[in-house]
Amino acid sequence: MKYFGPLFYLILYLSPVSSQSLEDVARAKEITWYGIDFSETRFVNFDNELSAKSLTDSLISRWSLYPLSPEKNAAICKMYLKNNLKLNDHSSHMRNISIDYSNRLVNSNYNLDDEAVRNIISKYDVNGTGYGLLLVVEEFEKNSNRAYIWVVFIDNTSKKLLAIRRYICDSKNGDIENRWLGAIDLALRYGGKILRAIR
Repeated sequence: MKYFGPLFYLILYLSPVSSQSLEDVARAKEITWYGIDFSETRFVNFDNELSAKSLTDSLISRWSLYPLSPEKNAAICKMYLKNNLKLNDHSSHMRNISIDYSNRLVNSNYNLDDEAVRNIISKYDVNGTGYGLLLVVEEFEKNSNRAYIWVVFIDNTSKKLLAIRRYICDSKNGDIENRWLGAIDLALRYGGKILRAIR
């Protein structure tokens, strides 16, 4: 289990960023959804509750598709002050389905750093104009019922990363799928708060 002092409960990493850049993202009427990247995720201390087969056959896909339901799509637009959520999740989808998840079920903690997240995003097909949003999941940790998730804002034209935030996100009650959807939902809410705070 990872331990942090109280000041690190919510935000564990803040990238240097121009406030003007985020103001531009906040004012934009549309944002591109690049998906949820599980390519480097570790699932810690799940023992027999998770298997590589259950991750590959159903859970990764269901977690990835969650933000794309009509109801959730509308909720994300509201969270991020947008009229439209444009879909471009091909890169995250291809990365997620290429992973051997048997190597991701572990009993010790795993950390991504800023450089590792930037390296992941460098492999993405970022294109078009406007701004993009991507979640990178570092770890689901069963014993603490917490996820560690990076929220990333991207300038589509320049491919520049405008902001990177690393959050602790508590899971919620329910079966294994819905428990960790709760953590993903919390990361999405935190990302929206970034924009609403500067609008």
